[in-house]
Amino acid sequence: TPKLAPYRCASWDSDEQVVVVFGGEGSSEGTLIYDPARNEWRWPKPANEPPGRSEGNMAYDEARKLHVLFGSQFDNDQHTWTYDVRRNEWRDMKPEVQPPTDKNDAVLTYDPIHRVVLAIIKITTGSDDSAKHELQTWTYDAGANRWQRMNPTSEPESSSNRARNLVFAPELNLAILENCTSKPREQQVWTYRFGEAPADRKPKPIRSRRV
Repeated sequence: TPKLAPYRCASWDSDEQVVVVFGGEGSSEGTLIYDPARNEWRWPKPANEPPGRSEGNMAYDEARKLHVLFGSQFDNDQHTWTYDVRRNEWRDMKPEVQPPTDKNDAVLTYDPIHRVVLAIIKITTGSDDSAKHELQTWTYDAGANRWQRMNPTSEPESSSNRARNLVFAPELNLAILENCTSKPREQQVWTYRFGEAPADRKPKPIRSRRV
Protein backbone atom coordinates (compact mmCIF):
# COMPACT_ATOMS: atom_id res chain seq x y z
CA THR A 1 0.00 0.00 0.00
CA PRO A 2 1.11 3.65 -0.42
CA LYS A 3 2.69 5.52 2.45
CA LEU A 4 0.29 7.61 4.50
CA ALA A 5 0.12 11.23 3.36
CA PRO A 6 -2.66 13.80 3.90
CA TYR A 7 -4.25 16.12 1.35
CA ARG A 8 -3.90 14.00 -1.79
CA CYS A 9 -5.72 14.65 -5.07
CA ALA A 10 -7.99 11.86 -6.33
CA SER A 11 -10.64 11.20 -8.99
CA TRP A 12 -12.70 8.22 -10.12
CA ASP A 13 -12.19 6.94 -13.67
CA SER A 14 -15.65 5.71 -14.68
CA ASP A 15 -14.29 4.08 -17.86
CA GLU A 16 -11.37 2.13 -16.39
CA GLN A 17 -13.16 1.69 -13.02
CA VAL A 18 -10.13 2.81 -11.00
CA VAL A 19 -9.21 5.70 -8.71
CA VAL A 20 -6.30 7.92 -9.75
CA VAL A 21 -4.43 9.45 -6.81
CA PHE A 22 -1.70 12.07 -6.94
CA GLY A 23 0.53 14.06 -4.58
CA GLY A 24 -0.07 14.48 -0.87
CA GLU A 25 1.69 16.51 1.78
CA GLY A 26 5.20 15.10 2.25
CA SER A 27 4.66 12.38 -0.36
CA SER A 28 7.11 11.69 -3.21
CA GLU A 29 5.18 8.69 -4.63
CA GLY A 30 3.64 10.69 -7.47
CA THR A 31 0.88 8.94 -9.44
CA LEU A 32 -0.98 6.01 -7.87
CA ILE A 33 -3.90 3.92 -9.14
CA TYR A 34 -6.30 1.97 -6.94
CA ASP A 35 -8.42 -0.84 -8.43
CA PRO A 36 -11.34 -1.51 -6.03
CA ALA A 37 -12.41 -4.68 -7.87
CA ARG A 38 -9.01 -6.25 -7.22
CA ASN A 39 -8.37 -4.32 -3.99
CA GLU A 40 -5.00 -3.52 -5.51
CA TRP A 41 -2.69 -0.49 -5.70
CA ARG A 42 -0.48 0.17 -8.74
CA TRP A 43 2.46 2.51 -9.26
CA PRO A 44 2.25 3.29 -13.02
CA LYS A 45 5.43 5.46 -13.05
CA PRO A 46 4.64 7.74 -16.01
CA ALA A 47 7.61 9.29 -17.83
CA ASN A 48 6.73 12.82 -16.67
CA GLU A 49 4.63 14.03 -13.74
CA PRO A 50 3.44 17.31 -12.23
CA PRO A 51 5.32 18.62 -9.18
CA GLY A 52 4.15 17.07 -5.92
CA ARG A 53 1.75 19.10 -3.83
CA SER A 54 -0.42 19.39 -0.78
CA GLU A 55 -4.10 19.70 -1.72
CA GLY A 56 -5.11 20.88 -5.18
CA ASN A 57 -7.84 18.78 -6.77
CA MET A 58 -8.67 16.43 -9.65
CA ALA A 59 -11.81 15.71 -11.67
CA TYR A 60 -12.42 13.14 -14.39
CA ASP A 61 -13.64 14.47 -17.76
CA GLU A 62 -15.72 11.56 -19.10
CA ALA A 63 -16.09 13.07 -22.58
CA ARG A 64 -12.32 13.33 -23.15
CA LYS A 65 -11.33 10.45 -20.83
CA LEU A 66 -8.87 12.69 -18.99
CA HIS A 67 -8.20 13.42 -15.33
CA VAL A 68 -7.76 17.18 -14.84
CA LEU A 69 -5.42 18.32 -12.04
CA PHE A 70 -5.24 21.93 -10.88
CA GLY A 71 -4.22 23.96 -7.85
CA SER A 72 -2.30 23.63 -4.61
CA GLN A 73 -2.69 24.58 -0.97
CA PHE A 74 0.76 26.11 -0.37
CA ASP A 75 2.53 26.35 -3.75
CA ASN A 76 2.15 28.25 -7.01
CA ASP A 77 1.90 25.62 -9.76
CA GLN A 78 1.19 27.69 -12.87
CA HIS A 79 -0.06 24.75 -14.94
CA THR A 80 -3.21 22.85 -15.90
CA TRP A 81 -2.44 19.12 -16.05
CA THR A 82 -4.30 16.18 -17.59
CA TYR A 83 -3.66 12.46 -17.09
CA ASP A 84 -4.65 9.66 -19.46
CA VAL A 85 -4.82 6.32 -17.62
CA ARG A 86 -4.77 4.24 -20.80
CA ARG A 87 -1.62 5.95 -22.11
CA ASN A 88 -0.15 6.46 -18.63
CA GLU A 89 0.62 10.00 -19.73
CA TRP A 90 0.56 13.39 -18.00
CA ARG A 91 0.32 16.48 -20.19
CA ASP A 92 0.86 20.17 -19.41
CA MET A 93 -2.06 21.71 -21.31
CA LYS A 94 -0.72 25.32 -21.36
CA PRO A 95 -4.05 27.12 -21.88
CA GLU A 96 -3.84 30.79 -22.85
CA VAL A 97 -5.71 31.95 -19.71
CA GLN A 98 -5.82 30.37 -16.25
CA PRO A 99 -7.36 31.13 -12.86
CA PRO A 100 -5.01 32.55 -10.21
CA THR A 101 -2.65 29.76 -9.14
CA ASP A 102 -0.84 31.00 -6.03
CA LYS A 103 -1.99 28.95 -3.01
CA ASN A 104 -5.46 28.75 -4.58
CA ASP A 105 -6.63 25.58 -2.72
CA ALA A 106 -8.89 24.76 -5.68
CA VAL A 107 -11.79 22.30 -5.59
CA LEU A 108 -13.00 20.71 -8.83
CA THR A 109 -15.93 18.69 -10.11
CA TYR A 110 -17.03 17.56 -13.58
CA ASP A 111 -20.29 18.64 -15.19
CA PRO A 112 -21.12 15.84 -17.68
CA ILE A 113 -24.14 17.72 -19.03
CA HIS A 114 -22.07 20.66 -20.31
CA ARG A 115 -18.78 18.71 -20.47
CA VAL A 116 -16.75 21.16 -18.43
CA VAL A 117 -14.77 20.97 -15.21
CA LEU A 118 -16.12 23.40 -12.63
CA ALA A 119 -13.58 24.94 -10.22
CA ILE A 120 -13.94 27.09 -7.11
CA ILE A 121 -10.69 29.05 -6.69
CA LYS A 122 -9.44 30.86 -3.57
CA ILE A 123 -7.57 34.16 -3.96
CA THR A 124 -5.75 35.44 -0.86
CA THR A 125 -4.47 38.94 -0.13
CA GLY A 126 -2.43 39.75 2.97
CA SER A 127 -1.03 37.12 5.31
CA ASP A 128 -1.49 35.52 8.73
CA ASP A 129 -4.24 37.22 10.80
CA SER A 130 -4.71 39.98 8.21
CA ALA A 131 -5.28 37.57 5.31
CA LYS A 132 -8.46 38.07 3.30
CA HIS A 133 -9.90 35.45 0.96
CA GLU A 134 -12.13 35.62 -2.10
CA LEU A 135 -13.74 32.71 -3.95
CA GLN A 136 -14.13 32.73 -7.75
CA THR A 137 -16.07 30.41 -10.06
CA TRP A 138 -14.26 29.11 -13.17
CA THR A 139 -14.82 26.38 -15.76
CA TYR A 140 -12.32 24.43 -17.84
CA ASP A 141 -13.20 22.95 -21.24
CA ALA A 142 -10.55 20.30 -21.92
CA GLY A 143 -11.71 19.86 -25.52
CA ALA A 144 -11.07 23.53 -26.31
CA ASN A 145 -8.27 23.80 -23.70
CA ARG A 146 -9.96 26.92 -22.36
CA TRP A 147 -10.51 28.34 -18.87
CA GLN A 148 -13.32 30.85 -18.36
CA ARG A 149 -14.26 32.91 -15.33
CA MET A 150 -18.02 32.65 -14.98
CA ASN A 151 -18.79 35.79 -12.90
CA PRO A 152 -22.17 34.63 -11.54
CA THR A 153 -24.43 37.18 -9.84
CA SER A 154 -23.28 35.94 -6.42
CA GLU A 155 -20.38 33.71 -5.41
CA PRO A 156 -19.74 31.66 -2.26
CA GLU A 157 -18.64 33.56 0.82
CA SER A 158 -14.91 33.64 1.53
CA SER A 159 -13.31 30.71 3.35
CA SER A 160 -9.75 29.64 4.02
CA ASN A 161 -7.87 26.39 3.31
CA ARG A 162 -9.52 22.96 3.41
CA ALA A 163 -12.96 24.51 3.88
CA ARG A 164 -14.74 23.37 0.70
CA ASN A 165 -16.11 20.21 -0.94
CA LEU A 166 -17.59 20.29 -4.44
CA VAL A 167 -19.67 17.60 -6.22
CA PHE A 168 -21.98 17.50 -9.22
CA ALA A 169 -25.49 16.00 -9.18
CA PRO A 170 -26.33 15.19 -12.83
CA GLU A 171 -29.94 14.32 -12.05
CA LEU A 172 -30.41 17.92 -10.83
CA ASN A 173 -28.03 19.62 -13.29
CA LEU A 174 -26.42 21.25 -10.25
CA ALA A 175 -22.98 21.58 -8.70
CA ILE A 176 -23.21 21.46 -4.90
CA LEU A 177 -20.59 23.17 -2.74
CA GLU A 178 -20.17 22.62 0.99
CA ASN A 179 -18.45 25.76 2.29
CA CYS A 180 -17.30 26.62 5.82
CA THR A 181 -16.54 30.26 6.59
CA SER A 182 -14.17 31.06 9.43
CA LYS A 183 -15.11 34.56 10.71
CA PRO A 184 -17.83 33.88 11.76
CA ARG A 185 -17.71 30.10 11.40
CA GLU A 186 -20.73 28.86 9.46
CA GLN A 187 -21.41 25.67 7.51
CA GLN A 188 -22.99 26.57 4.18
CA VAL A 189 -24.38 24.76 1.13
CA TRP A 190 -24.31 26.54 -2.25
CA THR A 191 -25.53 25.35 -5.64
CA TYR A 192 -24.43 26.41 -9.12
CA ARG A 193 -25.94 25.72 -12.51
CA PHE A 194 -23.77 26.28 -15.59
CA GLY A 195 -26.82 26.53 -17.83
CA GLU A 196 -29.83 24.69 -19.12
CA ALA A 197 -29.18 21.14 -20.28
CA PRO A 198 -28.87 20.56 -24.07
CA ALA A 199 -31.80 18.60 -25.48
CA ASP A 200 -29.69 15.48 -26.04
CA ARG A 201 -28.30 15.52 -22.48
CA LYS A 202 -31.33 16.28 -20.34
CA PRO A 203 -31.01 14.96 -16.75
CA LYS A 204 -33.05 11.87 -16.01
CA PRO A 205 -36.01 12.64 -13.71
CA ILE A 206 -35.67 11.68 -10.06
CA ARG A 207 -37.95 8.85 -9.06
CA SER A 208 -39.50 9.12 -5.64
CA ARG A 209 -39.18 6.09 -3.38
CA ARG A 210 -41.29 5.00 -0.43
CA VAL A 211 -39.08 4.45 2.61
